[in-house]
Amino acid sequence: MLGGAGLVLAAFGVRLCPFAFVFGIPCPGCGLARATLELCRGHVHEALAAHPLVLVATPAMIVGMLHATRRAPAPVAHERIAVVGAAVVLVALVAVWLARFAGAFGGPATI
Repeated sequence: MLGGAGLVLAAFGVRLCPFAFVFGIPCPGCGLARATLELCRGHVHEALAAHPLVLVATPAMIVGMLHATRRAPAPVAHERIAVVGAAVVLVALVAVWLARFAGAFGGPATI
């Protein structure tokens, strides 16, 4: 639900990031809502420019939301896979975030 709200806000050009508001710098996920919106429009190049992990993070978020809203409890093995997958995506987001501050991938996301 929160992801959908982020997409709606991004569609209207509203840029709300609590991390950026408090610290004055973009967060590791800044640009993902805009990137996902561009991806939905079929603009892959623009999506990758907004956030280079959009092709990984967006499907991971969708799978995570589907996993979290299952009616039946997931087997323990599935829970472990979900936790490891979320950790890998989080580490990748932070790594790209730090790399963008060093000038990689077009620099930090605009806030």
